Amino acid sequence: MLIIILIFSIILIAIGIWCNHVVYDDVEITISKYIGGFILSTSILIILGGSAMVSQESSINEQLSYYNQINEQIEVDIQFIIDEYVEDHYNGNKKTDSTNIIIELQVYSSLKSNEGVANLLKIYTNNKAQIEELRNKKLEINTWKWWLYFG
Repeated sequence: MLIIILIFSIILIAIGIWCNHVVYDDVEITISKYIGGFILSTSILIILGGSAMVSQESSINEQLSYYNQINEQIEVDIQFIIDEYVEDHYNGNKKTDSTNIIIELQVYSSLKSNEGVANLLKIYTNNKAQIEELRNKKLEINTWKWWLYFG
């Protein structure tokens, strides 16, 4: 669609220039080159903006992978801490069989007050927020791709 708009604007510019050379007095016809120029410049700006947005896709994928790897490592570390805590304080009998580390930390409230665990949890939640933001950007990129290719 953007290609059609570009072609249409170039045609308008050509008509305006041709009419400017052939008919000097008709302002309504020669104004088409200005309208065409405006449409052309707007279309080019939209294409450049969309292209810039789409070019960020590979870096977003890398960032998503990075944050997911960090969170996986934090989950392993916190699970190890929880297992050690349960082994020391409850003789290996877990209060919960949850696979979610956040829920397990809620059960063992004294672990939440541990500064190291609190820092890991803070990093984990910040990374989750970043992952959500990056996924939203990725959806935006998919929308821009559609507009650039088919729009």
